[in-house]
Amino acid sequence: MYLQKNNFAEQNRIFKDSITWFLVFRIISTFLIYFFMKNYDTRLFSFTDLEFYNNTDLNIFSPNYLYSKLIQIIGYNSNNLHNSSFIFVASTFSVIVVLPYLYLASNILSKNKSHIFSILLASHPYIVLYSMKFDTSFFPLFAIGIFNLYFFKQK
Repeated sequence: MYLQKNNFAEQNRIFKDSITWFLVFRIISTFLIYFFMKNYDTRLFSFTDLEFYNNTDLNIFSPNYLYSKLIQIIGYNSNNLHNSSFIFVASTFSVIVVLPYLYLASNILSKNKSHIFSILLASHPYIVLYSMKFDTSFFPLFAIGIFNLYFFKQK
């Protein structure tokens, strides 16, 4: 059976184990992508939209206005995209964004399938690459995760 309803104690244990698996594989994948891919193709580490979002002429009707204000406040731009502190903050925030999905998987899937889901989510190259950038996709993914928690925990 692919789906199951775990009891609360089992669910919490699976969730903690899933977070551990996720963090281990995310750290390994991040180092692999960061150290090997930058020698292969540097275009993967570019973020051309940052110049647009750092434009001071943006107003409330501009796309991603709050994101624009946030990166202007913290000083995130294409010059410091490879700064280790920004990579750490973006990677930490990407882990927070994934937590609702790991929690749902630990509640719905069996222990082994939840761990496999965590490993796949943590080591997918495209997801890992974008987790090192403070990207606009973090915000909708987090909102969708919270909505899914609300929706699936009602049942």
